[in-house]
Order: sequence, then C-alpha cells, then structure tokens
Amino acid sequence: MRGLKMNSILEERTIDLRDLFAEIVQKLAIIILVAALCAVIFPTYKYVRDLKDTNIVTELTDEEKQQVETYLSKQSAYENMEEYVDKSDFMKLNPYNTVQEIITYRVDGIDSTTDVNGIVKVFKDWINGGGIEAIDNDLISCDNSITKNYVITENGVNVFTVTIWTAETSEIVEMKQNAESGIEEFAAKLQDTYNFNLTKTNEVKSNIYSTEVESRQQSVMTNLNTAKTELDSLYGSFTDSQKNAIKSDTDEKQQEVSVKFSIKYILAGMILAIICSIAIIIIIYAIKGKLISNDAIWEELNIINYGKVITKTKGGIFRNLADNIRKINKTDSIELIAAKIMLNVEAGNVLIFSGKVDDKLGKLFIDAIKKVADKNVHVKILDGEMNDVEFMKNKVENYKVVLLTHPYNDSVVDIVKDVLERKNYHIDVIGNVEVI
Repeated sequence: MRGLKMNSILEERTIDLRDLFAEIVQKLAIIILVAALCAVIFPTYKYVRDLKDTNIVTELTDEEKQQVETYLSKQSAYENMEEYVDKSDFMKLNPYNTVQEIITYRVDGIDSTTDVNGIVKVFKDWINGGGIEAIDNDLISCDNSITKNYVITENGVNVFTVTIWTAETSEIVEMKQNAESGIEEFAAKLQDTYNFNLTKTNEVKSNIYSTEVESRQQSVMTNLNTAKTELDSLYGSFTDSQKNAIKSDTDEKQQEVSVKFSIKYILAGMILAIICSIAIIIIIYAIKGKLISNDAIWEELNIINYGKVITKTKGGIFRNLADNIRKINKTDSIELIAAKIMLNVEAGNVLIFSGKVDDKLGKLFIDAIKKVADKNVHVKILDGEMNDVEFMKNKVENYKVVLLTHPYNDSVVDIVKDVLERKNYHIDVIGNVEVI
C-alpha cells in the first residue's frame, strides 16, 4: 500500500516550469563555458581534418597528382552527363511517339560568283551550333537535303532542312515560329555579304518513330556508361593516398580555403553546445525528481508547509537571478514559523526538526520555539539520525516531527519516500520547513 501511495503521488506531480527555467539560468555559467569550449573545438577539428586532407595531396608524387586531377576532371564531365540525362528535354522524348516538324529551305545564287554550297554550310553550322537561342540546341537539327527535285540554275542552287522535335503537339507551333524567325534574321545578315535568296519550300509535321532521336539518345547513354566504366577502372588502379585525395575532393582553390578557421563551425559549435547543455540540465533535473510543485507534494501527503527560511550565502549573478525567478528572496521569519508550528504541538511533546542543517540554524529554531512556546515542549535537532529505522521505532513514538527540506536540491522521490517511511512507523510528521 505504501508503495502504491508513493507511486500515486509521483505520477500525479505537476511541472514547475518557473523552477525549471530558474535551474537553467542558475547553470548559465556552465552553459557559457561549454559553448566557448565547443566554439574552439569544432573549428579546430575541421581545421585539423582539412589540413590532413591537404597533406594527403601534397604527399603525392607529381604523376599521382596528375592522375588525380585527370580523374576529377573526368568525374566532373560524368556528373554533367548524368545531369543532362536526368534533366534535358531531349532525353525525355519518346522515340516511338515524337512530334516532329521538318522545314525545307532553298538557297539560290543571284550571280555566278555565289557559293551556294558555302552558304548552306554556314546555315548548317549556325543552327547546329545553337544559333537559334529560343530552342534548346538538342531539340533542333540542320542538314543538307537532296536537290534532284529542284531545277539547277547557272548561278547554283542548294537545299537544307531544319528538323525540330518535341514531346507535345501544343509546343511545336511556337518552336517552328522561333526557328523560322531566327533563320530569316540570320539570312538578312548574311545577305549583306553574299548574293543569294532564301526560300522556304516545304514544311511537314508528324508524330513518328524517330530513329534519329533514338540513335542520339542511345549514343548519350553509351557515352555515359563508358565514362562510368572508365572512372571505375581508373579509381581501382589508384593507391590509398590517391583515393583519400579524391575523397576529400581537394583542388588548389579548395586547399587555400579549407585550412582556415570557419565562422560557420564556430557558430555551429556554440549553438550545439547550448542546446545539448540545456537538454542535459533538463534530463538531470527530471531524473532527480525536481519537476514538481512543492505545494502539491505537501498537500498530497497531508503535511503543512510552514514556510521558507534562507541560509545561503551571497551567490553569483546567475544564482541571484535564479533566486529572483523562483521568488525565494521573500522568506518567512523563524519566529513566525515557530509560532505556526506551536499550533500543532501539545504540552509534553518532543518536537524534532529533522534534516540537514548547520548548528547555527538549529540553534535559531530552538531559541525561536522557546521564545514563542507557552507550554512545556522539548526541542531537538536531528541531522540524519531519523534515517535509522531502529531509532524511529524505539525512540520517537510521541514525537512531533518537522522536516527541514531543501526544495532545490532534494529529490522528490527521496522526500516522498522519507515521509511515507516515517508514517509507516506511526511517526507523526506534522509539517515541513523549506531551507533555501
């Protein structure tokens, strides 16, 4: 039953957030110290680690360094290819259902000096080189076309076709317009130098199985797989030092920066230290059983809380701030507490103050009781002797006990256990005085 009673009291306890906050404030000096240490340790660790990585590179031979640089260059190219495969519109095309537009242009020479073949080559190189900026370069292609269906004049004629691909029919109209306007503008610039006429002769839109799209996509994937195989083979031939150098991914620019202290790691160390310190304080506070309203304890145990007396010496700035938060600066006089106690004590009783107190405070209690007592009462101070079971059974049957507890140090579990232990041996615990 006693165990059940204690469990009931502890399970129904309430959190005193003000006291928890005060506990954190009281430990601010420790928190600041830990934060300062971590602010030094974190960037120092990063500095040492990066310096070690830098030394790995400097320890390599010139040939090994060149091999590492070659690998990193190939790795960068491989990553670019991977990104192209994942994100490009061209690689998202379905070769078996591609929307295709083919536009045919004819170039006619104005006089016999016109090099129509050269002009067509200029158009072809400009289009395939990304000249039409409004269209992704891999979604448009230009090539020569057959001229047997055209009448060859003495001034020469040549033909080229522009092919556009897309996945959506709704997009092909705008792409065609961008291609035509771009080609017309480029032709106007060329006509300032060359004597020729440009004519659009045909355009065909269709949904097709595009062997060209499929072939180009397969070519990209083949190049990607080849690059991956080459990288794996090259990496497998490296020494451990070369592999560590690649892992640290240090080039000359990174080395110059990496061996410097980083403000980012200083701040990260401080913030992490503060968070961890506060978390540890809360955990320890909870384990010690101090997250509880003291008034709730005494009310549940049916014990009178007579008040508080202050005995602590002058503390530091954080201790004083914590005391202000807890509002313990206003304490009751020992004489007032003694008067309250005497209301529950009868003549002939032996009044025992039980708890850890110094001789000075004990004498103050004895003197205060004698001063206010109007009846014959014996007063005794016991410091720890009440924990002896035999003493409790044999000597305190008619004693009235007042506990002297330290609410900001004592464990709630210990206080409850102590009270119930006394009550189990019919010891009359009439009240409590909190010693701050």
